[in-house]
Amino acid sequence: MTRLEKKLILIGITTIITIIIVIMGYSFLKGNNPLKKDRYFYVIYPDIQGLSETAPVFLSGKTIGQVKKVRFYKPDTDLIIITLLIENKIKIPSHSVAKIISTDVLGTKAIRLIPNYASHSWAKPGDTLVPQIEPTMEQLVLQQLQPIQQAVVNLNKVLIGINAILNPQTIDQLHSSFAHLEHSLVVLDTTLHGYRFQNSLTNLQSFTRDLKNQEDTINSILSQTNQTVTQINQANLKRTIEQTDSMITAINVIIRQIQNGQGTLGKLYAQKELYDKLDSITYKINYLLDEILRNPKHYIKVSVF
Repeated sequence: MTRLEKKLILIGITTIITIIIVIMGYSFLKGNNPLKKDRYFYVIYPDIQGLSETAPVFLSGKTIGQVKKVRFYKPDTDLIIITLLIENKIKIPSHSVAKIISTDVLGTKAIRLIPNYASHSWAKPGDTLVPQIEPTMEQLVLQQLQPIQQAVVNLNKVLIGINAILNPQTIDQLHSSFAHLEHSLVVLDTTLHGYRFQNSLTNLQSFTRDLKNQEDTINSILSQTNQTVTQINQANLKRTIEQTDSMITAINVIIRQIQNGQGTLGKLYAQKELYDKLDSITYKINYLLDEILRNPKHYIKVSVF
């Protein structure tokens, strides 16, 4: 083999190696790593918010793959299907979430995997993951502004109500009420600081001081009164009750004797004929006395010597 042939062979081999390196470099720049075995997963979104191919895929903050392809799911729909290229050594649980997130303030998009370890199974190549979209900055701002907007609406309603209440007539009445209140406070202040109030306080203090000085005497009087009442209760009350009880017993005996016809009153109570005779005699005596009073000369004769 001549020297020229050797040079041509070397040039050919170098060219082939260069072409391979360029192809592999271009593929690597597009996110393909020919030295790694990768798997494909799919996610269907209604809106990808500017997500582009070669966007990174994160798991716990580490890049484990990239977006391989972005295309419409079907020609007659607006759903978009994303093909994810994930490293082969990374195990992903079934029904894990693929969430579109922003990686910087400029809105650069990426996908963050949220593994669903509760499924107790692993996703297989070609499976479809659960889509989720992080709220945009505008949506977050609107969410934060929504309570403020509601507060502004409520404040506007309150101001409208106050404006409806505080008409000129009501304002005049409030001014008048405040004026009367101020006058009343002035009068009260004058009274509290006046001579009469101070004099009343002085008299009350003097009376209280006198009561305090006579506390022993008052306590002695109350003690003696209590003793006197106790003695009366102990001495007279018991004797009075005994005497009253004895009197009631005697009266009951007399009433029973009268009811049984014993004694004069009993016979008078029991015998109706005796009662009638006494009533007739009483009537005749009253009649005789009336006749004597009407005609005293007929019954009484007076002689003068």
